[in-house]
Amino acid sequence: MRRLKQLLNEQLPCPLCATYYAASEAPLCPACLAALPWALDTNWRSGLPVLSVFEYREPINTLLLGGKNSPQLDQLHILARLIALYLPTVLPAVPDAILPIPLHTKRLRQRGFNQSLELARPLAKQLKIPLLTQGVIRHRHTQAQKTLSSTERLYNLQDAFSLTAPLTYQHIALFDDMITTGSTCMELAALLHEQGVHVQIWTCARTK
Repeated sequence: MRRLKQLLNEQLPCPLCATYYAASEAPLCPACLAALPWALDTNWRSGLPVLSVFEYREPINTLLLGGKNSPQLDQLHILARLIALYLPTVLPAVPDAILPIPLHTKRLRQRGFNQSLELARPLAKQLKIPLLTQGVIRHRHTQAQKTLSSTERLYNLQDAFSLTAPLTYQHIALFDDMITTGSTCMELAALLHEQGVHVQIWTCARTK
């Protein structure tokens, strides 16, 4: 109880505006928290329902890009805490496990981490469900999706994923850092559907 009172009385600088605020579960001050481009609803991409926490606008785009391009994970951890706090409040159903979209080993070596895995880690803990890091691989090193047209994105990802072990879960949530056309999630969801797995798709952010 004493530690709880200390925590509530502790003042922390907001990582976005540097204003000091009373410590809470949220990693931002109340003003910055309220100003975020929240989505927290379902939007359809490539025929798939996608549940996203944010619109891909400031400051979310800066946090995501900064987190992906830096060996320091502070910015991703801010987003991960927000996802863990707020995405569970709008879930239609809790799946058996979360599968972060895998990176190809070459890109994983270049970056040093999988941003989707880092974003989903606190969420899996919050929901008390497994975070899958094995069983599905990205065996083709594809061109970066952001450099391609919508049609090129579909062909770019054909047969990009494969199973390395039988899946023991019937209901899996795919988690990606952001979604544009949905082609990446669609390709992996199709592979899981072939195994009889029911799939949800969650993302940190979505473009318009």
